[in-house]
Order: sequence, then C-alpha cells, then structure tokens
Amino acid sequence: AYTGLNIQPRLRSQKMDSGALVGGVLSGSPAAAAGIQAGDILLKVGDRQINAHYSEEVPLVNLELYALPTGKPTPFEVLRDGKTLT
Repeated sequence: AYTGLNIQPRLRSQKMDSGALVGGVLSGSPAAAAGIQAGDILLKVGDRQINAHYSEEVPLVNLELYALPTGKPTPFEVLRDGKTLT
C-alpha cells in the first residue's frame, strides 16, 4: 500500500523504547490526508508496534507499510508534542 510517509530512525535524543521518526509526508498522500506530519513519531500501524532505532530497521518498517491492504483504512498511532494521536 502507498502511504506517502518517509520513515527515519528515531533521534538519539528521543528517549523512547519504540517508534520511528516521520521524516516527511508527501503532499496529497493518504498520510497527509490523515494529518500525519513530519516530526511525528509513528508508534503503531494497526495493532503492530513500530520500531526503528537504527537505520537498518527502517526497511522493516517500510515492509509493514507496504503490506497494508490497499484501499482499507488502517489506524496509525503517532506521538506529537507529547500526545498520542490516532
């Protein structure tokens, strides 16, 4: 599935056990329509917890995103300004 997200590893300064940094969101993409913003921390996709602390883990997150069913809404959980949003 296409989300329009650019995923990066979490920053070292982010003291978290899981999540991945949203480095960018393509204009007009499903992620942009859902309100996801660059700088958010992606915590969950559906019921799957997301983790990218190292750059080697980013492809695994991308595989999770690509495996989503096309055309079917899936809840994403992100952390923004200390608040969890779905």
